[in-house]
Amino acid sequence: MVNKDISKLKIDKSDAMQYRRGRRKLLLKITMLVSALIIGFILYRIVFNPVVEVKVSTVSQVYPSQTFTLLNASGYVVAQRKAAVASKITGRLEWLGVEEGSKVKKGQVIAKLEGEDAAAARDQAIANLDNAMFNLDMAKAEMNDATLHYNRQRELLSQGVVPQSELDIAVAPLGAAATARAAVVTIADMDSLLVEADVSESNLQKVKIGHPCEIQLDALPENRFRGMVHMIVPTADRSKASVMVKVKFLDKDDRILPEMSAKVAFLERSVTPEEQNPKTVLNSNAIMMNNNTRFVFLINENRVYKTPLITGSQIGDLIEVLDGVKSGDKVVVSPPKNLKHGTKIKIKEK
Repeated sequence: MVNKDISKLKIDKSDAMQYRRGRRKLLLKITMLVSALIIGFILYRIVFNPVVEVKVSTVSQVYPSQTFTLLNASGYVVAQRKAAVASKITGRLEWLGVEEGSKVKKGQVIAKLEGEDAAAARDQAIANLDNAMFNLDMAKAEMNDATLHYNRQRELLSQGVVPQSELDIAVAPLGAAATARAAVVTIADMDSLLVEADVSESNLQKVKIGHPCEIQLDALPENRFRGMVHMIVPTADRSKASVMVKVKFLDKDDRILPEMSAKVAFLERSVTPEEQNPKTVLNSNAIMMNNNTRFVFLINENRVYKTPLITGSQIGDLIEVLDGVKSGDKVVVSPPKNLKHGTKIKIKEK
């Protein structure tokens, strides 16, 4: 009985096929909808939010003195007072109490020679002195004899007994010699440091003794030192068509060393205390106004962002920035009208 009932059961395959077809159509519609959304988004970005090509400027730091600089020159730091220290006697160096760059003062012992050599030299000097004293006594005796002989010959000459040639033999020449010693160290007076800069002959009329200068050392690029024209050397270098100008440091610094390379800016006027520090500046054409608020378009990862800022004084063609951007930031110069916050940009090639 049960087997007969089971045999009557069967699966309707037409319903399963219809279900699968409906599912495929649904997936196809979803795929087409997603594709349409992606294409629409891309078209929207292209039509309504295009990439804008812009000019860019970098926020930098400058010294105010750059706006009233007459000319620039390069040179080296040179000590004007130097002395080569050497021993009066020859000997082996036993101890050296200084090294290159050491500071010394009056009365300081800087080197010692071996005692044995010095003692031997002293004993030899004493022996030489004794010998010289003996020779001196002998020479005095010979001189007395020579004087008597000379006087006698002169008297005989006056009487016509001896010729003039024999009188000349009684006068003899005297000679001397000295030897030089090698220097142990060379001492430089650090208070005499000057910058020796070469100024072209065509610009020499702009330089006057006493004029203010600003000195920058390659070894200390973050610092500027006040200076003054100390001397114009009255000799030209024909090969370089230049004249050496010596510039004195007005600011002392222990880090300044002889032979450092330097750049000198000859100024129209002296630098005020406020002008001794660098200022953050940007191109004035990058600044925009909106409701009495200054702002710039700051670039970050190929997009621009509207950034308010506080400005200070004008330095030449640049504007000082007190707040909003920092040195090294890139901003848009002369922004186009369609540029907005968040716009993707492309930098114009120069």
